[in-house]
Amino acid sequence: MTDREWWWMTATVWMEARGEIYAGQIAVAHVILNRLRDGRFGTTIGCVVLQPKQFSCWNTESPTRNTLGVVHEDEPAWLSCEKACRSAGIFEAIDPTRGACHYYNPAVAHPNWDAGQLLPRVQIGRHVFVQNVP
Repeated sequence: MTDREWWWMTATVWMEARGEIYAGQIAVAHVILNRLRDGRFGTTIGCVVLQPKQFSCWNTESPTRNTLGVVHEDEPAWLSCEKACRSAGIFEAIDPTRGACHYYNPAVAHPNWDAGQLLPRVQIGRHVFVQNVP
């Protein structure tokens, strides 16, 4: 992966999971990689994370997106997310999501695509990770 691809991945994990436990950051990184491997979501990390309405942090109306302009890439939260991405990508840490391509925080979202979903699903931190979404 190029430095730019690592940046897209880290920025996404930072916006989506910087307040999560480290295992939750790794899990979000794995979702990005799982989507890349799947092929339906794009052929680069940038394409995968910028798919409309997929990672809410990149939605134009997202207040989280605005925080990216003030992040310092040497702050602990950024470095933790960067480490999680590299762990998932380079070291191929075991995927705690079991191949999930989708996740959500049930405290703030109830996506229609999860209605009636069957297992497997995994809860890590505040996120629920789901594999079989049409």
